[in-house]
Order: sequence, then C-alpha cells, then structure tokens
Amino acid sequence: KQDKFILLKQYRHSMGEEQWCFPRGYGEVNIQASDNVRKEIKEELNADIIGEPKALGQVVADSGLCGTLVDVYLAQIAQYDLKDDYEGIHDIKEVTEEELYNMNINDGFTLAALTLLKKGQ
Repeated sequence: KQDKFILLKQYRHSMGEEQWCFPRGYGEVNIQASDNVRKEIKEELNADIIGEPKALGQVVADSGLCGTLVDVYLAQIAQYDLKDDYEGIHDIKEVTEEELYNMNINDGFTLAALTLLKKGQ
C-alpha cells in the first residue's frame, strides 16, 4: 500500500530468535543489484515491483571481518503473499514510517536502510 513499509518476521540462526526486518537477499554472480532486488522480492513476497527500484546507496554490512558493501534499494509493490516459513519467515507486517520508527528494530541492515532513506528525503 502507498506510504507503508513491509517488515518480515524472520528467524535468524546466528541470534537463535526472530526479528523484524526489511526483505533482503544476497546478490548472485553476474546479476545486477537492481535485478537482484526483483528476484528477492519475488522469492520472499511473491510480489512484482512496480516501476524501477530506487537505489538509496550502499552500507557496509560488517566493518569487522566481512566488510562487504551492500546496495540498498527502495521498491514499490502492489500485492504480496506470505510464504510461511520460507527462509524462516513467519509473518509480514505493513507499517507506516512513524510506526516503523517506534518499533524496537535491532536488525543492522534495516536500521542502515532507514538511515539512507532519511538521508535521501
């Protein structure tokens, strides 16, 4: 829906618990980041992106051991379906920007994406 964000409640093995986070995925060899956005949205939400995803910038996922640059995109979708327990996903929530900032989000990728979003507004 217009002006809403989608959060996934996803189990994270490294933490041993679930957390609310934006959809995401890792790029594959020989695929552009914008095409990977479409692939991941299709896989995790069974949704198609409307128009072109908007590049918000890059973040460093882990400035310690990995140091990998991650491309962050904002994409608009019309409809989605919950693929229960696909990649540990157990719930989907639509939230406004205000609700999002009032949630207890502890996912670094999601927090970094929010920072890039605010920076670009």
